[in-house]
This record gives sequence, structure tokens and C-alpha cells, in this order.
Amino acid sequence: MLAKVFKVTLEGVEEYFLSYVFIPVNTFPADEIPVIIERKILIDSRDTILVLLNSKAVSCEEILLLSALRTIRAFQRGKNIAKNFYVEFLLSLFGDRQIKKALAKNSLKKSSGFVLALIISSNLKSLRTIIINLIKLFNAKYGKIKIQSFKQYYIMNAYNLLEKEVQATYGKTFSEKIMKCTLNRSALIEVLR
Repeated sequence: MLAKVFKVTLEGVEEYFLSYVFIPVNTFPADEIPVIIERKILIDSRDTILVLLNSKAVSCEEILLLSALRTIRAFQRGKNIAKNFYVEFLLSLFGDRQIKKALAKNSLKKSSGFVLALIISSNLKSLRTIIINLIKLFNAKYGKIKIQSFKQYYIMNAYNLLEKEVQATYGKTFSEKIMKCTLNRSALIEVLR
């Protein structure tokens, strides 16, 4: 399997396809990856968006997909805070209203091991082509997003979660509690719009 593809329909009309892959940063420094992608992978910005994320800052697949859908919907309804998709996505992901803070939380320089590439497209063929190019160029791989112990405190810091808040959340494991807290924090930005 190249990568898992999610199909969503917004407002009962528009179809979008979403997928993600992990790009290892051992071949290229993380902060050089966007430049290499820009030069070597042609992305038709009319139907496809590529968002690069510090993989340590993403708690689960659900938050990634929900943030993408919220961002698309914010632009459709004219309720976006930021002018560009990437920044608006980060605001939704982290449940933040401060652009500078959201950008700092996603610093690719702080990425350890992998950069997560989220691809959003209204064209399935374009999405698959980009995934294939990322695999060829960077040896990117699909994998499940997990909260390993080394990510827990990075995520708590990125989402401004207190340990008391996490402990008070219902869940079987500390990782599950963090995931629920991040989903709640991310959803709050939608309420504030």
C-alpha cells in the first residue's frame, strides 16, 4: 500500500481526497525538504495542497483529518483567520488564534526522524502522483500516527495542555488522554470562529 487515502464530501457537494506519508529527515535536513519539493515536484495548486508538519506535533490521524476539513470549510465560508491554507491549517490543528505561536509549534527544525506530509486534493490522480513522487524522492512511507513516549510532552507543550488536565480526562492510557485533549483543544478554535 502506497498510503491510505481518505475520501470526504463537504456540504454534500465537494469531494476531497486526503492522505499522508512520513518523510525521513536522515537524507535531507528537515528545513530543506520544502525547497526540494518546490523544485522537484510539480503541484497544481488549483486542486492540490501539500502541508509539511513536524511529526512530533501531530497526536493522531483524526486530528490531522479534522483540521484539514475545518480549514477547507473555513475558507469556503470566509471564516478563515489566516490568508493562506498552511497557516490556517496550523491554527486549526493547534487550536490557536496566534499565527506566530502556531508557526513556532510546527518548526520543521525541531522535527526528529520524520516530517509528515499531508496531501489534500480534489483530484485523486494528482494526490496519487504526489505520493509516488514523495516516495521516489525522499523514500517516504505511510505509517500509523502514534504517540510514543518521547512525543507526549512535546504534544502537551504544543497544545498548552497541563498534566492535571490530561490526568482528569477519561482514557485508558496517558497517550489516549493526550489524544482526546488535543482533539478538544483543536475543536475549540471552530467554536470561536
